[in-house]
Amino acid sequence: MPNSIAIVGTRGAGKTVLVTVLANYLSTPKNGVMLIPDSYEVGEYVDLNYAKLQRGDWLDSTNVERKLSWKLRAPGKEDQKLTVLDCPGEDIQRLFARKEFESEKSSKSKRDKELVEYLLGASTVLLLINLQDFIDESYEEENVRNRKLREHSLKEFLTAIKESEPLYRFNESLVPSTLNSQLLDDVANDSPDVVRPSRNIAVVFTAYNQYQNYIRRKYGHVAQFLSQKLPALYYEHFDKNGVRAFPVSAVADTVEGSGPKPGFKHQGLDRVTEWLVDPFRYEDVRSPRQQDPKEQQQQEQKDASGPRMYDW
Repeated sequence: MPNSIAIVGTRGAGKTVLVTVLANYLSTPKNGVMLIPDSYEVGEYVDLNYAKLQRGDWLDSTNVERKLSWKLRAPGKEDQKLTVLDCPGEDIQRLFARKEFESEKSSKSKRDKELVEYLLGASTVLLLINLQDFIDESYEEENVRNRKLREHSLKEFLTAIKESEPLYRFNESLVPSTLNSQLLDDVANDSPDVVRPSRNIAVVFTAYNQYQNYIRRKYGHVAQFLSQKLPALYYEHFDKNGVRAFPVSAVADTVEGSGPKPGFKHQGLDRVTEWLVDPFRYEDVRSPRQQDPKEQQQQEQKDASGPRMYDW
């Protein structure tokens, strides 16, 4: 399906929490935009998870693979298929880590192939990252190694997704593929009915409310934090290549040392939804070259209060 959205995340990034809150939020139209579950089981899964959050409990860590799909419907737009492969975040790190990346390109593992096909089959990819993985400033050797491994795997992930074009057939069946670029080329050359639409990529920094005061106090803003703590990732993908990024708090109200407050609010989901519906229009509206003088003045006033992730 050419209009398809894949949501993936690193270990502890909160994929299930974010998708649960987003699906609940858009279960009824918001400015005409809504998510329609593909099955009863998906709707039940969201409702049960949301009820658990409302009871003040966090959701269990994912240890099994589960595909969850919705139709993202918006006024005047073709429906998009939004799918979450609710797999352990360690799979992303393992697949794109330095030590195993080359061998995983030709992996025969069914699990790895499914993950790679899922990622390469999407026209839009939303990567979730938990900044907590990089807040730790310990200089213990193991902690330093783990931080660098996480950063490298994220950089390699974004590089591979940006450089590998999504493959589809007109009959909407996904072309079997791996990260092997030669195989992708062979598939495309041998199949005249294969089309290669462009891919849109954005990063969501989850649970941002938990770290924003610390980051502002010590670094001033998120861009400065990333440039110092994740320089390879920042300068490769955020500084000049313009990967869109959003700070999001799916659960913005929590009880310290416990869980969500009943009736909790969320922050940042509106911007993510807007981008998912139309990333091209989103870019055009916010490009200074496209703004009228009044709109540009308003943007400059916002910028004066400090850099914002989504204004990069």
